Amino acid sequence: MTGRARLDRCRLRPDSACCVSSCLSRPWPPRVTATRHASSRSRSQTGRVVGGGARDGRPITTLVAPENRTSARTLFEIPLLVRNAVIAIEDERFYVHDGMDLKAIIRAARTNLEAGGISQGGSTITQQYVKLAIIQNSERTASRKLEEIWYATRLEDEYSKNFILLQYLNTVYFGHGAYGVKAAAQTYFNKDISQINLAEAAMIAGIIQLPGRYNPYINYSKSLRRSHVVLDRMLANEFITDEEHAAAVANPPRLEEYSARLETRYPAGHFVEEVRRWFLDNPAFGASRGVRERLLFEGGLRIETTVDLDLQRAAEAAVETHIPANQGHPDAAVVVLETGTGQVLAMVGGRDFFAADSDAKVNLAVGSGRQVGSSMKPIALAAALEAGWQMTSAYTAPNVLEFEIPGADEDNKVWRVTGGVGGHDATEARFEHGLQALLQFWMREDHTDVPADHVETIRVEKERDGETEVTYQAVDLTQWVANRRWDYDRERLFADRINLLEAIPTWTWDPPEGQSLVPPPDADEVTLIRATQSSLNTVFAQLSMEMGSQRTVNMARRVGIRSPIQNVNSNVLGTSNSTMLDMVTAYHTFANRGVSITPSYVTRVARSDGTTLWSWTRTQARVLDARLADQLTWILEGTIDQGTGWRAQLEGRPAAGKTGTTQNYADAVFAGYTPQRTTAVWVGFRKPRSP
Repeated sequence: MTGRARLDRCRLRPDSACCVSSCLSRPWPPRVTATRHASSRSRSQTGRVVGGGARDGRPITTLVAPENRTSARTLFEIPLLVRNAVIAIEDERFYVHDGMDLKAIIRAARTNLEAGGISQGGSTITQQYVKLAIIQNSERTASRKLEEIWYATRLEDEYSKNFILLQYLNTVYFGHGAYGVKAAAQTYFNKDISQINLAEAAMIAGIIQLPGRYNPYINYSKSLRRSHVVLDRMLANEFITDEEHAAAVANPPRLEEYSARLETRYPAGHFVEEVRRWFLDNPAFGASRGVRERLLFEGGLRIETTVDLDLQRAAEAAVETHIPANQGHPDAAVVVLETGTGQVLAMVGGRDFFAADSDAKVNLAVGSGRQVGSSMKPIALAAALEAGWQMTSAYTAPNVLEFEIPGADEDNKVWRVTGGVGGHDATEARFEHGLQALLQFWMREDHTDVPADHVETIRVEKERDGETEVTYQAVDLTQWVANRRWDYDRERLFADRINLLEAIPTWTWDPPEGQSLVPPPDADEVTLIRATQSSLNTVFAQLSMEMGSQRTVNMARRVGIRSPIQNVNSNVLGTSNSTMLDMVTAYHTFANRGVSITPSYVTRVARSDGTTLWSWTRTQARVLDARLADQLTWILEGTIDQGTGWRAQLEGRPAAGKTGTTQNYADAVFAGYTPQRTTAVWVGFRKPRSP
């Protein structure tokens, strides 16, 4: 049978992805067949999502199919320039290989070796489609890659290249809720795919690799640079001429102004979207995305989630109350897990899921991530303690240290680190504690506002008649931070001449038997305990240089961080991007005494007749020694205890955590836990700001 005949045969099928799966000799699990029958029995029934906090089953919303779920019937509905743009950037040898491209694999292996980790996969378009429609496994492992290759070669034996490309272009995710190139054209440019020009085609194709990072609504400049890479690849492959390349670069795409459709509001919007994504990506509910969509939107399912609606509403209200709507439009992301189970009790992915902003539905809690600053230090500390360092290992803590990096180029030869005992950056570290006071009320049981009786001494300097007048005042630190928390950049912060003074009280708690007390703040050397609790960058820089940055990378991966962490010494200071879901998972591992649990959104999926289609089982593994995790908790309790005295505000209940800020306070992070909950909070701006 010819490729054309095979293609025509498959067009007769109502679900082409099912056609693909039926042609593979490896049998599908029984659950797929059951799911397909369940879908056909209940086509007219919408799915219901219910809350689970107190297991009360209160309804959240019903699920309907997205309006922008559109597919091309034939490949020739998609312009050649769009097809060529995708092929150029994703798989330039698509029409040459047989499903696996050995040259691409070798090139990716070389790139990964140079990067010290997996940064490039070498997957063909056929392999990517297999991953989207058949395997549904995002892990980058050798076994997963072999399975991809096996299915891809079988797929190419059975179907034409054009058929595979059509299915891929109809299935791949382009961000902002757009699946397939037709939906992408409508979403970003309000055009039918047939009207897309070269510059727009390049931008659409560039999104595929990382939809969160290259979404032009979120970061247009980054998306535009990526589109130029696509144009370069198209030129190199002779898909376009020099003149066409120059014209496309000179005339960048103009995005369609985003306008939100009228929607019925419901709580936990970003959480519900994660549930939707989880379901549609889960092969337990069908062999292809099409099967899963019909089951979800027409199968009459009842999806019982983990969300605590009371806590969720408190989370949303807290963001609305404590994050100002003006002053540059800051935003926030919050994830709360139940300590011990890993169930997601609350998730806030942004200020307002239903806002008219173009990026309102982008979930900041699980997206491409942001730098997390000093909240990465406990992970590096865990790596050090496991490798034989002691909590009482002592280091000097100057305010500035410079390290020469062997083998680095001239521009990066010296690594300059600031932030030791005393000096300008010590003030910044104390500002972190003030921010922590604002955020930490998250871990309280009653969700009330932060009490108004938390006071600290501040120094106020006023210029009067050419002289500086200095006064000291006892003020409500919480209110001070609430009023000024977005004056993060140094110029504005210090223009008002308001600085936090040293506010670390005498330490009265007793260390474990055999451990010495922490040196006073003016000591020549400090222990790793003090360095963590006072967030001393120069100490952790020395630690990273001694033990090697790879240990931090490995530990981050073990405790649950899935975002790529760069294998560089500065990773100890949180310079790599991570999501709040990453951070809450990592800190939950500490809270759970070294046992890592995969976070879960759903406890049960029931059919319309009440029978169970799927039920949750805990996925966990011990990744840290329990005693080591207890040491970390003890240190992080001191971080809260000695930072702003919030242990008393938690009514004697133990709490542990760590803050982190990035350069010029563009982003701030807090991650922490009690025996009941683990929380990660980010505050900052959707579009990163330059210092």
